[in-house]
Amino acid sequence: MKLFSVGSTPVKINPLLIPVLPAAFVFGMGAQAALAFLSLAVHEAAHALFARRLGIPVLEIRAEPFGFAARMDTAGHDPYDLAAVYAAGPVASLVTAASAALFADVTPAFAPAAEALVQFDLLIACMNLLPALPLDGGRLVLAAFSGRPAKRIHAMLKAAGIALGAAFTALFVLLLLHGSVNPALAVMGVFLIISAFAERLPPEPALISARVLAPALTLPVRQTALEEHTPLCEALRLIPAGGYRVVTVLDASMRRVGELDEKALVAAAKALGPSSELSQAVAKYGQKVL
Repeated sequence: MKLFSVGSTPVKINPLLIPVLPAAFVFGMGAQAALAFLSLAVHEAAHALFARRLGIPVLEIRAEPFGFAARMDTAGHDPYDLAAVYAAGPVASLVTAASAALFADVTPAFAPAAEALVQFDLLIACMNLLPALPLDGGRLVLAAFSGRPAKRIHAMLKAAGIALGAAFTALFVLLLLHGSVNPALAVMGVFLIISAFAERLPPEPALISARVLAPALTLPVRQTALEEHTPLCEALRLIPAGGYRVVTVLDASMRRVGELDEKALVAAAKALGPSSELSQAVAKYGQKVL
């Protein structure tokens, strides 16, 4: 269900979330739910803001029963930029915790609420740094090991996420058998298991299909100049995000030898291989300069 848009990014809410806050107030947990909602919103907003700042498209932001989730088009982007985006959430949670701790010192009347916010944000930051998918820590590991055997690492991180979800679920059952009910453990456990199973390895830049331009849709042209011996995989990583991408190919003397638009780059990477050079792509797929 769409609530509103921030720029071109729609903000949606899962209908299952609508009764959660009223139910929390009915059961005397309204303040805790509101603080959790605020903390998770700040955490996810940091991801989205950093992504937009670095030119990574944010396709949508969803409010789910377990928190917020930003869906981004990360394919073909610089691993260092992606790592910054993934780290932004935990850093924002730590900053929120520190701010709440300072607020508790200067306003004793609100100390209990501020201390609860500190505890929740520290928990969110520490948990999200665990090396498991779909947590931020798992995505940081993927970014750090860019260029390595991605499928094996991705499978290991998925398995870690499923194992972590199973551990949370088992802890919920164990506490329940001893007369203690903690629904947050069950929700988090089920969320981790479902989300980990749903994780898919993003496509390699060289295998990204060319986009289809809808009628009456205009895109800004992002032009980059690269040396002719640059590998195609590196060119696809370096071209700026957003809009329609065009690479001007230069020789060693900075003379323009040809151009490749993004469709030609992708076609060349598929046909010639991602390690092929721009000069080879220009010869077969580009616009040569006579």
